[in-house]
Amino acid sequence: MDPTLLEPATFASVYSREYAGLVRLAYLTTGSVGAAEEVVQDVFAAWYRHGAHVRDPAAYLRSLPRSVAASGPSSRCCIGRWPR
Repeated sequence: MDPTLLEPATFASVYSREYAGLVRLAYLTTGSVGAAEEVVQDVFAAWYRHGAHVRDPAAYLRSLPRSVAASGPSSRCCIGRWPR
C-alpha cells in the first residue's frame, strides 16, 4: 500500500463520523444540498490522497469545504433550502 494513502478503516471511520456535519458546513457556502454533497466528496478525496500526513483529520476536513466550494463549479449551482 502507498504510505501516503490512508488505511481504509481509518477513512471509513472518519467519513461516517464527519460526513453529515461537513455537508451542512458546505451547504452554508453553496446554498444547495447537491452541491454541498459534491464539495464534501471532493474534500474527502483530497484527504484520502494526503491523509497519512494529517494529524487532526476533523480539523483538516472542516477547513476545506469553503475553499473547495468557492473554487469549483458547485458554488455556482442554484440556491435551495435545506430539506427538513
